[in-house]
Amino acid sequence: MKLVTAALMLPEAPLHPFWIADRTPRELRVPGGAAATAHANGATGITAVRVRTPSVPTAALALGEALGTMPRVRDGVSTLELERLRIELVEGEPEGACGAQLAGCGPLPEAVTALGVTS
Repeated sequence: MKLVTAALMLPEAPLHPFWIADRTPRELRVPGGAAATAHANGATGITAVRVRTPSVPTAALALGEALGTMPRVRDGVSTLELERLRIELVEGEPEGACGAQLAGCGPLPEAVTALGVTS
């Protein structure tokens, strides 16, 4: 029997869309073998998440403190670099997640790219 535990938090602040803390080792939560985790379009994961905020400097410091990393500017964009994920902060409203970049993904349908998802 596999025991999978995770905590899901849905904060009120749109700057933090959600947090998930997995407490179970990955090999117990994710099916084994390449076929079990393969997606038809080739996507292998998320490499970046874009978050819109009215104040990039304030958001960069708040997220950096929450994630234990210092914000940096990369190609003119404020970013937070984590082990396998980059968070990009862009100025604007409404505040919250507004895009994502997928790894290893083939061409995406226009309806998906219109939502801010790129490959």
